[in-house]
Amino acid sequence: MNHLSLEETLKQLPKRPVPKVVIFDRDGVLYDTMQGHQDAWAAIYLKHYQVTLNLDEIFLEEGRPNDETIDRVSTKYGIPILPEAEKQQMVLEKEAVFSTYDVDHLFSDTIVMLDAVIATGQVPMIATGGYYKGIKEKLLVELEGRIDLAHMVTRVDYGKGKPNPEPYLRAMEIAGVQPLEAIVVENAPLGVRSAVEAGALVFAINTGVLPDQILYDEGAVWVFDSHQELIEAWSLIMAQWK
Repeated sequence: MNHLSLEETLKQLPKRPVPKVVIFDRDGVLYDTMQGHQDAWAAIYLKHYQVTLNLDEIFLEEGRPNDETIDRVSTKYGIPILPEAEKQQMVLEKEAVFSTYDVDHLFSDTIVMLDAVIATGQVPMIATGGYYKGIKEKLLVELEGRIDLAHMVTRVDYGKGKPNPEPYLRAMEIAGVQPLEAIVVENAPLGVRSAVEAGALVFAINTGVLPDQILYDEGAVWVFDSHQELIEAWSLIMAQWK
């Protein structure tokens, strides 16, 4: 746990160039979807294998590609690894269950958070492991144009998923910035690890069920309890470059 204040923590950071972009994860940061993903996967494992997943199981795996998540969770519970075709069918079934929950919505403070970033001159971006046809267009509409299509990175735009740093490195490449010029906002341990290894300065918003310490252990500079806390702290964060 970080026992310093946010201001003290920021002052101790190595000097970096002025941030040019702020890259956001989608699920759990912009969209309040993670409990739905946890519940949907839990329903599938209970139906097919009579296995009750831990309440934090999918939160811990968040950001990992679906096929890798299935392998890791199944192995943990002694379930044989499935052929690729069966894993893909399992993913489709899970997504069908998830769609019935009607939880794929923005957090109430998402737009305000993006406006705070835009107001201080940074370009907001998305780097997500999610993908379905039309996802970028959906994001454009629901985020009210705050993030344009050219600054959205989804699963089809890179090879290796989180915790590999490639999703965030790809976002930086698209934006034409160096890692030291990027801030990342995450909510998941694997996403924090991915962004730290990519060289970004990483802040976390803990919107799930995991202890803050897990996010600190992966390298988050600071863990906020809500979007409002990050919004209120944003001017203090950006003051480090004045």
